[in-house]
Amino acid sequence: MKNIVLVLSFAIASAACSQTSPTASDTVFASAAVDGVPYEQLVGRWQFVYDDARRTAVEAQLSAKISDPAALAEAKREASEEASNSTIEFTKDRLYVSRIGDKELLRGPIDKAPPGVTLTLRDDRTLVMHDPQKGDLVFSRR
Repeated sequence: MKNIVLVLSFAIASAACSQTSPTASDTVFASAAVDGVPYEQLVGRWQFVYDDARRTAVEAQLSAKISDPAALAEAKREASEEASNSTIEFTKDRLYVSRIGDKELLRGPIDKAPPGVTLTLRDDRTLVMHDPQKGDLVFSRR
């Protein structure tokens, strides 16, 4: 497992993994320090993994907020659909892009290092985003 000291400043806001719409303050940055891992290993699209652990955490949050059974079922369905359509991308020209389906939520340069989220490259196909608010978010290479 290779730790990537890649610090991103963005908000992961929805119950599953989506991010808020971009604003002027949502510019994404990352440090150049990649702990022995060339940036090129990150380049490409990564699909959000909505595994049992993540689904359980999301559904617990939804259950705490929504008491109506029909509304809760709909919220769980929407979270699952959103998760299955959520991707992040690291481009060759050092941009970070977050999408749900074809909708681009966030795009920004990767070049400076404010405090934020840490990424771990678990293996060549698995990236873990350690978010202090949402916990670990897992992505697989597409």
